[in-house]
Amino acid sequence: MLSTFRRGHRSRGQSLVEFALVLPFLMLLLLIVVDFGRAYMGWIQLNNAARVAANYAGQNPSAAFGPGSDYATLVTNDTAGANCTMPANPPAPTFPAGTTLGAQAQVNLTCSFSLLVSAFPGFGQLLPNPFTLSATAY
Repeated sequence: MLSTFRRGHRSRGQSLVEFALVLPFLMLLLLIVVDFGRAYMGWIQLNNAARVAANYAGQNPSAAFGPGSDYATLVTNDTAGANCTMPANPPAPTFPAGTTLGAQAQVNLTCSFSLLVSAFPGFGQLLPNPFTLSATAY
């Protein structure tokens, strides 16, 4: 019996079986890393869009901020690649100190982000899907 298990001799197919057992865990780990990267990129783009929108609102406090306005187009274009679903009409900015030219404008943006890892059984109950990303800029 010992002579068949010589040093350096391996059973054929054992590494393939071990790889097949570890593969679901590796795929899950890969999806978690990809989801984290996608969510982080979406959060950065959402913050940048909020900053641009607050800058525009501060420079144009008397502009229209409703659907179809330059403001709505600006926010929609800036959040186009954010990997998350924005509301149809972006929220209008608020002006805590009044609507004078150069006054501080506050913009709050939110979007719904869907996870890839929720395709694995059990993760739909552990993680909210979709979850909300938000950004505020002044």
